[in-house]
Amino acid sequence: MSPRAAGRLNRLGFTHVYDYVAGKADWLAAGRPTEHAPGGETRVGEVLTAVTTCHLTDPISDLATTHADAVPGVWAVVDDAGVVQGRLREADLAQHGDSIAETAMEIGPTTVRANEPLDALRERMDGLDVDHVLVTTPEGHLLGAVTSTSGPAGTAEGPAG
Repeated sequence: MSPRAAGRLNRLGFTHVYDYVAGKADWLAAGRPTEHAPGGETRVGEVLTAVTTCHLTDPISDLATTHADAVPGVWAVVDDAGVVQGRLREADLAQHGDSIAETAMEIGPTTVRANEPLDALRERMDGLDVDHVLVTTPEGHLLGAVTSTSGPAGTAEGPAG
């Protein structure tokens, strides 16, 4: 909302008014809650699947299994600030068993924002034969992933909660 509208609402007596300076697009991209019309377009942030994380300095030998409710065989590698730096797959663990996550990870994996339309992302994933895509905030913090089975429209899973 604009600063002018926020000021006006305050003057009218509203007490919980927020002037989100970054704007609506940033709010949506960060996966923040929204309302949309019934039957409206499903966004990526509505169908997230968990992703197991590890830190840059975690030994590969400590990364035995992914969490049960997460994308199987995938770890998002994050720095101390929680920003995604890379991705590890199960095959990487076998090849780099004596090293740390940073030396074995895929650097700079493709990510998308939570406000991206789900149908458009699914089309791209199908065309590239990709089984998952990491979803981050505009600042690079992990929100989760979209998998080939994420979400509504007749797929196996519903929205994560």
